[in-house]
Amino acid sequence: MKRTLPTLVLLSLFLSTMANASAYRYTPISTVSAGTNHTLSITDHKVYAWGANDMGQVDGRPSSEILARTEVPLPPQMVPVSVAAGTGGSAVLDEEGCVFVWGLGLDSAPVQILNVPIVISMAFSGTELYLLTQD
Repeated sequence: MKRTLPTLVLLSLFLSTMANASAYRYTPISTVSAGTNHTLSITDHKVYAWGANDMGQVDGRPSSEILARTEVPLPPQMVPVSVAAGTGGSAVLDEEGCVFVWGLGLDSAPVQILNVPIVISMAFSGTELYLLTQD
């Protein structure tokens, strides 16, 4: 089942050239989620993250803040449709209804949540991930 998502526009401002109108860069994204101190987005079937990374919520490996948009390493054939950002944690839902999580101090690339029915929606609240399943 192929889902059609609306296209949003992410506006980025390069502070070093604020006086110049060309300082604005538009990046088409299909979905975005803002956590406590980090952000996730989907662009062209790839998940990107940036912001605080103290729990590995940006790239899976706890470190200092990552200000540049960073591609999250996902399984090669995965088609992401939704992202959720919480407090120190991140999640992605793929078109098959599978959920992968990273951050929360796990110190690993995104890992799939197993033994869960097909997920149709998800949301983070703080450090808790809520899943709405098909059944």
